[in-house]
Amino acid sequence: MIKNIYIVTVLSLTLLSCDLIKKTTSLKTKKEPVAVVQETIKAPEPAIQISDLALFTEDLESELKRSPNLDSAESHDIIDAYIQRKLLVKEAESLGYLADPEFEEEINTYKKIILSESLINEDLLTKLQNESFENYKYEINASHIFVPLSEFASAADTLVLYNELLNLKKYAKEKGNFEVLAQEWSKDLKTSSKGGNLGWFTSMRLIYPIEKAAFSTAVDSISNPVRSELGYHLIKVNAKRPNSGFVKVQQILKFLPTSNEKSTYDSLYHFMDSLKVEIEKGSNFNEMCLRYSDDLNSKETFGELPVFGIGTRNESNFEEASFDLKPGQVSPVVRSASALHLIKLIQKYPALSKDEFLKSFEEKFTTDSRGEFLKNKSLEKIAKDLKLNVNKEILEQCLTYADNNILTRNWVYNGSELDKFVILKIGNKNYFVKDFFDYVMDKQGFERYAPTQTASQVFRMFFDQFKKKNLIEQNGKSITQNNSEINTLFNLQKENLLISKLRNDLIITKSLNDTLGRRMFYLANEKDFVNEEMGKINVLSFADSSTYLQFENYKTTEKPYKLFRGIRPLYFIKNEYVLNNEAKRKLVGLISILNKKPYYKVEIGGHSDINEEEQISQLRIKEIVNYLVENGLPLTRILEVDYKSSKLADRFDWSKNQRVSFQFFSDAEEDLAQIFNEKIPGSIIIIKNQISKKDFTKAYQQNWATQEFTKNIGGRIEQVSLTLIKKNNSKKPSSAEVIEAYQKFLEKELIEKLKTKYSVKVDEDITNKIIEKIKN
Repeated sequence: MIKNIYIVTVLSLTLLSCDLIKKTTSLKTKKEPVAVVQETIKAPEPAIQISDLALFTEDLESELKRSPNLDSAESHDIIDAYIQRKLLVKEAESLGYLADPEFEEEINTYKKIILSESLINEDLLTKLQNESFENYKYEINASHIFVPLSEFASAADTLVLYNELLNLKKYAKEKGNFEVLAQEWSKDLKTSSKGGNLGWFTSMRLIYPIEKAAFSTAVDSISNPVRSELGYHLIKVNAKRPNSGFVKVQQILKFLPTSNEKSTYDSLYHFMDSLKVEIEKGSNFNEMCLRYSDDLNSKETFGELPVFGIGTRNESNFEEASFDLKPGQVSPVVRSASALHLIKLIQKYPALSKDEFLKSFEEKFTTDSRGEFLKNKSLEKIAKDLKLNVNKEILEQCLTYADNNILTRNWVYNGSELDKFVILKIGNKNYFVKDFFDYVMDKQGFERYAPTQTASQVFRMFFDQFKKKNLIEQNGKSITQNNSEINTLFNLQKENLLISKLRNDLIITKSLNDTLGRRMFYLANEKDFVNEEMGKINVLSFADSSTYLQFENYKTTEKPYKLFRGIRPLYFIKNEYVLNNEAKRKLVGLISILNKKPYYKVEIGGHSDINEEEQISQLRIKEIVNYLVENGLPLTRILEVDYKSSKLADRFDWSKNQRVSFQFFSDAEEDLAQIFNEKIPGSIIIIKNQISKKDFTKAYQQNWATQEFTKNIGGRIEQVSLTLIKKNNSKKPSSAEVIEAYQKFLEKELIEKLKTKYSVKVDEDITNKIIEKIKN
């Protein structure tokens, strides 16, 4: 306890003035000394004191709000867990972990990720979300003329092209021949032959600048030239209608032959048409699908496809035919680029509500071209706030040093009279020409740029990166000084890393390597590791015989089983394959999933857009596989498939084709069962447990022996596997159960030592009030 401080001041006042003595009396007027006591000043008491670390109410309240078990745990358990955390952090700091370069690198990486995410202005994000939802209420049919231009072209070249497209727009309006001009002018190979037609789409389907222009342009009108990172676009809006919502369909698909012979096509068409006739006469669509469909991905689910909306599939013919159907109706034969289809509509669904829309596209708002728009807008504001200034005259002189050696990554700079000139100023920080040229020298070795870019365009690209990098760094310094929430996140992650490293060194590593200590622990607690007469039981309980037969049929397919699930793709800039921090964080999450699912394997699917370099999809696969293996994922759990540009995800938003997909497979039957449960919950119930002889014989009326059998119990088909565990067979000191128990013992022992090493005092009155306040 810190003693109360009392300050007492005594003032003696004596009246000495002779003028106050009255001559008419013999009495003297005098005042006694007066003691004046000031108000007591009491220093605040810490809620928790750990050695020299004092934790006061405000700080403790802020940190305890983040406690994961705040609602369910008792007050003393919450405080005890908090103290243990602080003790582990204090010990890690005392052992010098903060000075470890690897630790510092991890913290800096985390800071970069958080600071990058903090660039998104919430007000601007909300405005973008509202705008996108208003656009989502409609679908637009539009065409475009695309002319490529490097994002880093000179101002003069940019102005020339802009004016040319303004003249082209004027000519198209006068002549009414936009489609003809698109065939002549547009460099979009996917649409130019179709008069530039992009088909029907709603919001969140195109790159943001084109989408914004399309929804801002009236029907039968042409937009002004619109800039994207790839070049300029003229957008003509052909039609507009309310959002069509979604459909769920099933299909029978027959691939078109590679030969272009009309007789072969006619034969296949007549076959598909005959199937439609049979279905209309009463034949079962599902049975026809199982017998005749070539689509192996959907065949086992009777041709069912995921729910889709307008503008989400590569084939507009398929979309339009699907939306024209009524529930239960089967389409005429529909032709796509590679196949003929019979489509049956299962159900129509309304468009998403606003809440559903925002949740569905939550990540996309901050990642694709919209994320770039938001970040660039934020950087514009930050540049203004921090008074960013570019010395354009010096920059132009720097560009004269760009030569073709930069294109072969062999550019060398040996210094010049420009070195000491300021090229960029952010706040009070000056950046010199030498700083920029050093950046170019460093980045040219691994930064990718388009083969069509000139040397000066590459230099402009590097300067843009140099400017943004330093702007983000200076903004980060400002944020860390003024944003308590960001600092709290930093400190929390720093503590997490410290605790993780300390536990690894003092608990996990010791539990694995200290065989003598583990054996002594085992002998002292041997009674806790003795098995009774038990068995390991695995049960697959099927809802009915039909589910059982379907499951058994699926098991005959080649392992590993495809699970029809995965994580969201990673998207890349055109011809890029290097992983950024956000991508690495997602891959760490993928590793975490695979660690929790020991039988899972992951297919890494490399994809590219048709306008990208041929080998880029393979480079993306290699980059990701290397990162996963470096971070502990065995290569045996990775399946590599290079799809190149054979599976385009989107006809409009090219960035969606520039991706790597992740599909889970598994050798385990319990993972396979999840496919059935996703369609009908409870179709297959999986039980893995230990069971006593008494409970087993009572439940199944079977002899107590290692065995497998199938039995109908209460209408469910149960497939049972029992493996006996020998009675009184003590576990070995090296068993996983013993090691896990030893780790818990070591951690408890460590905490007790630290409580002695670092004296701990808790004011329970204060801590109880804090927790009560937070809970209420």
